[in-house]
Amino acid sequence: MLFKCAAGVAGRVGRCAIVVLAFGPACAGLAFGQSIAPKKETRDAGSCTGVISAIGDTLAVSKFGFFGNEESKVPIDTWRIDDLVFSRISAVLGSHSNLKRVSVSKGAFAVLEGDHNPLYNSTDDVKAILGRIATTTRCDRYIVVMKTTVNFKNSQRLDGLGILSQGDGYSAWAEFTINLYDGQNFSLLGKHPAVTGKKNFLGVDVKPYRKVDQTWWPAGATPTPAARDGFRSLVMESLEATVPKLLND
Repeated sequence: MLFKCAAGVAGRVGRCAIVVLAFGPACAGLAFGQSIAPKKETRDAGSCTGVISAIGDTLAVSKFGFFGNEESKVPIDTWRIDDLVFSRISAVLGSHSNLKRVSVSKGAFAVLEGDHNPLYNSTDDVKAILGRIATTTRCDRYIVVMKTTVNFKNSQRLDGLGILSQGDGYSAWAEFTINLYDGQNFSLLGKHPAVTGKKNFLGVDVKPYRKVDQTWWPAGATPTPAARDGFRSLVMESLEATVPKLLND
């Protein structure tokens, strides 16, 4: 299954060879081996793909009520979600992909989570962020997993991983995108929102969403074991369904 150049890279035919990620040894050799000449710049040995994940720092907690709404963010670093992201992407792409984990400082993508006007374009901010992050690991391309936002009619929102309490119960979300960037100029080569691999009755991809029970709701500022295990499962399911779509759409 090869990366479809026309749809995902918008004409960058010359670079298609480096993003032909495959699920079998023969294709993997083509994508990350013989077809790529070493670059003159100082880079990691061979042709590498950096993996940056920034979705596992906080859990967005929102409560919609008759007397008002409440929002907060609970730290979930101990869930090691970003470690899970790297391990699952590695498992999907296989050992021939030469993936490099790129460390991210806490809050590196915080500017994207702020309140912006409806015309806000994150392109320049993302390029600046990636330029700072990629100084220690220079790869030919980067897979970047970033939070996205769910907006509700009453101006409430959930960023990334979140849980919502309202009159009819509890809901859990994992809103993120998997993005592919050029390692030279950080132009966007392709992106795909997180999906579960399932489709609704209209044939539309189902996003990572679950109706859950009260055991998922944080006790004060402390997330529960049920939420930890549930969100890890939801993220893993989403990665396994979304990474192939990014590379083949």
